[in-house]
Amino acid sequence: ISLSKLMDTYHGHDDQTIDSEQVATYKARTDEIGQMYRSYEQLEDRLNTLIQENYVKNIEKKDAELALLQSQINPHFLYNTLDSINWIALTNGQDEISEMITALSDTFRLSLMKNNSPFTELNQEIRYIQSYLVLQQFRYEDRLVYDFNLPKPLPNVFIPRFILQPIIENALKHGISQLEHGGHLHIAISIDDFIHIIISNDGSNINLEKMQRLLSFDPNHQTLLNFEAEGYGVQNINRRIKLICGTNYGLSYSKTDSQTICTILLPVRTSGI
Repeated sequence: ISLSKLMDTYHGHDDQTIDSEQVATYKARTDEIGQMYRSYEQLEDRLNTLIQENYVKNIEKKDAELALLQSQINPHFLYNTLDSINWIALTNGQDEISEMITALSDTFRLSLMKNNSPFTELNQEIRYIQSYLVLQQFRYEDRLVYDFNLPKPLPNVFIPRFILQPIIENALKHGISQLEHGGHLHIAISIDDFIHIIISNDGSNINLEKMQRLLSFDPNHQTLLNFEAEGYGVQNINRRIKLICGTNYGLSYSKTDSQTICTILLPVRTSGI
């Protein structure tokens, strides 16, 4: 009867109504009642996992619906309009506006390219990031200095699409923008048995324990262990990499006294299929 009442008190993962002393008593028992409680605990853990998986999937569904709406924008209309604005800017000697419009047009063109594969060519992802940073340069002006260290020539390899921009956006938002005089963003890529992408930025106000918790991943349930809305972008990138490339790959964060470093480890793929 007591065990039945305890089981009836379950209200979710953050339930504060359960008597911890009573729980300890059941855990210590070796008879049938103790076995029943341990089985109940396993059921409770699985239920919490399913609730979390369902929550994450609902958010991903909303993201997919938003992506579908965005993909319905007529790209030709968008490009033609941007070309018209660019022509007007050049006619009036507004070179900076023309540069911004060109970068924005390239960003849209690369992001709206139709491809059912989850992979994209590395050089295309780099071009997308370069256009994105041109736009950010106009926003941050001399508070942002960035550079690339890329293999020459750039190998014809494929990486998961759109994984770099959210990480760079985080580096700007939580790192460089928080510094009084701005800072430096560095993107380095090296390729040997694996693809190593390192994004480092000035500013080290990052909680590494929190990042490690955010990036925890359970391959058995294929879900995030610690979902937090604030870090959903980074979590989603890490999750996508692990699901399509394998659990040995993904994101990791470290820091020095003055910099935050994001390292992305990927397999070497020579095909986007």
